[in-house]
Amino acid sequence: MGFAGWDTGDITNIQHSARLPQKIPLLYDPKAPLGYRFTRMAEAKYVRVYHSTATLIPDGTVFVAGSNPNALVCDTCEYPTEYRIENFTPPYLLNGTPRPIIRSIAGTTAFNSIIPIQTTYGEVVTIAINLNDPNAKITAALIHHGFVTHSQHMSARYVSLRIKNQIPIPSGYAIDVILPPHPNIMPPGRHTYIYILNKGTPANTAIEINLERS
Repeated sequence: MGFAGWDTGDITNIQHSARLPQKIPLLYDPKAPLGYRFTRMAEAKYVRVYHSTATLIPDGTVFVAGSNPNALVCDTCEYPTEYRIENFTPPYLLNGTPRPIIRSIAGTTAFNSIIPIQTTYGEVVTIAINLNDPNAKITAALIHHGFVTHSQHMSARYVSLRIKNQIPIPSGYAIDVILPPHPNIMPPGRHTYIYILNKGTPANTAIEINLERS
């Protein structure tokens, strides 16, 4: 209730304009029947208000940190500045589905280092995964995590990718993933990640790429 970023009083007696912070995340499913589209998930331990962040990370969990409804750091307020962080595990990691383990991309096992994998628009990249699931349903997505400030998450993008081939190999599968055809779908640059999923459950990590014009 109320609004963030403003308060009255001095540092010894700050009165917040916002009240009743929400600690229970809601999962929205637009395909569920009316009246059943929101699901309550596990309650957070700490209050996260105005100066807080929540963002997807490569292993499929969500990094949650920060909190402060005031302009200044305050450790004695009703909702003090929060220095602890949390790692939120979404339901898609708790369903028991076998997770792919990425072995290589474009013939190299050196990924997620200082230099991202260099790619171009429309390129077909081969990704090898370990996966012990004879009924695997593999999908791929390209995600830019965006940036978070003042409780707002901006510039995040999710693009489903087409898989051209899915070839069984001794330890799992080799898949050919087709990258977007032009920058209107995904802007160029790094900090963009390829996620590989089995039945909606992501692999152990995503792969950072640098998407460039050819």
